[in-house]
Amino acid sequence: MTGCCARAILHRIEAKVGFGSLVVEADQFAAVACWEPPGVVRRNHDVEELEELAKERPIYATFIRDIEAAKNECLGEGQKCWQLSLMARDPLRTSKGAVRAIIEPFVERSKEERVPIWCVAGNERARDVYAYFGFEVVKVIYSGEERVKTWCMGWKKRRGKTRPDT
Repeated sequence: MTGCCARAILHRIEAKVGFGSLVVEADQFAAVACWEPPGVVRRNHDVEELEELAKERPIYATFIRDIEAAKNECLGEGQKCWQLSLMARDPLRTSKGAVRAIIEPFVERSKEERVPIWCVAGNERARDVYAYFGFEVVKVIYSGEERVKTWCMGWKKRRGKTRPDT
């Protein structure tokens, strides 16, 4: 990761924490996640905001519009939710259970609060990890000319029981 990219990510995380997001880690940063509580998750962009964003970043504006539409389809318009906005695992660490330690407590909290969880997976490995913990793909978004895949995933109470059954 370049210094510029790392600084941008750090700035984004600092902003999220400033608004009330939680950064959690396990086993001395073998795994880390950024969780946005229900009261912190940003409202959807309105049409004017997306049009303004599209002037400089058209592919990103379309991506945001599609992600927000998928979230509304899955959870319902304006539904408060927990949002897993970043999750990373150190590939050089061999410790077991680090990812479980940063995901399962929030799944349990979501169950207790009866609030769904939303996340977006940017690659197949992340999609598979989230699926292992009970998240379901609700929509696949294709971005740009390269048609880069992004998996929109939700975890919520369905048919009278809460998922996952762990």
